[in-house]
This record gives sequence, structure tokens and C-alpha cells, in this order.
Amino acid sequence: MVLAVACGTEDASVGTREVEVEDVVEDPASLDGERLRFSAFYVGSFEQSVLTAALAESYPPQAAQPSIWVEAQPEGDCLISDAGVTWGEVVAEGILRHDEEGGLGHLGVFTMQLVDARLACP
Repeated sequence: MVLAVACGTEDASVGTREVEVEDVVEDPASLDGERLRFSAFYVGSFEQSVLTAALAESYPPQAAQPSIWVEAQPEGDCLISDAGVTWGEVVAEGILRHDEEGGLGHLGVFTMQLVDARLACP
């Protein structure tokens, strides 16, 4: 008889689906409940913490719509902060929640939210 015992840490990336942020915002219903990893722009300010496929042409930049609410702080030094806004490109990983009626994120105004999220520099 052989008995094998394995010890280690849980790997959150197991079962993670690699996608493009454009796929997420174009058809979030098809990805609802899945653990995803994708590159996106992060924009954070007072009462805002979102992921987006593009930044609006303004200074400081604003998130283009649609955007995904995220309750995570980016790790690393790839972000720029000025005028009360923090932004930059990140790699996001988490479980997508989608509700066409909204009710997600800050004040329930978002239709998409990334939960159990981690944001890192590319």
C-alpha cells in the first residue's frame, strides 16, 4: 500500500480563465461567476475603484464606460497618482459578478464587479 500526502498552499490561479478585458465588457453574462485574469486600466479616486478597457482623453484620466467595479488596491509601482486620481495598467484576477439590473459596486450603480480580486503590475 502506498500513501501519498501533499502539503502546500492553495493556488488561486488554478481554474483561472485568461480573457481580454474587451470580452468581459462586451459579454459579461457569459463570464458571470468565472475566475478570470485580464489586463485592464485601473482608475481609483474618491468613491471610485474601477477597471476599464480604455481611458478617456482627459487629465487626470477617467475610466471609459463600461467599467468594472473592483475592491482591491493595485500592488507594485506601475501606477501614476495626481490630482486625487490614481491610474495605470494592471493585471486583474478575480471572480466576475454580473447583474444586468445593476446593484453591484459602490452605491449599486455598476452591472459588473470583480470580487475576490487581486491587481498587480504587468
